[in-house]
Amino acid sequence: MHRRSNQGKDVVGWLGRKLDSAAGAVFGAVLGATASQGQAFTAAYVQRLGGRLDEAVMVLQQARDGALLPDVSTATRDQLVAEFAARVEHLSALRDALVDVAPLWRPFALLAQMDRTIAAATLGDFVPALPLTAATAVHAAVGLVLGLLLWELCKAPALLLRPRRRPAAKAARPRHAGRPQEAPPPRREPTLTATPTDRRE
Repeated sequence: MHRRSNQGKDVVGWLGRKLDSAAGAVFGAVLGATASQGQAFTAAYVQRLGGRLDEAVMVLQQARDGALLPDVSTATRDQLVAEFAARVEHLSALRDALVDVAPLWRPFALLAQMDRTIAAATLGDFVPALPLTAATAVHAAVGLVLGLLLWELCKAPALLLRPRRRPAAKAARPRHAGRPQEAPPPRREPTLTATPTDRRE
């Protein structure tokens, strides 16, 4: 009965290890596939950013020429021109920060400074792609490793809370264990002695 119980525990442990390996592989694969889209998403973001920049430049030019809101006062127009110029400068800085960086580091530069509105619009129209570049391979490998590490970190609380196995109790040793046993005293057989009466007879 005890042997069957141990076999059942071994099977459960084996299944647990297999499920753990499979879950870690899936977690790493998902994160690796997500990271591999960094190049494609960054390219789509830069393209949309360039469109927004061209639009902002056109609006600024129209504001300076008076074609935009011709009925406003000069003070209001100057204020609008200053705001549009700041917008153009901001978008230009974002584009230059991405274009001037090597492709390998471009997704990280995007995470460091991005326009959330443009990023949300890019994500809404984004179609996953897999550019066959060295940077994409590196990003996929890094995502895979990070996925495996994150899976191990997710398991850490469960491992800490799992009760530890207590060592099996050792059988109590008798008090006389380890001492040399004394030999029993020799048994004396009773002897018959003749009495004076027996001798007379």
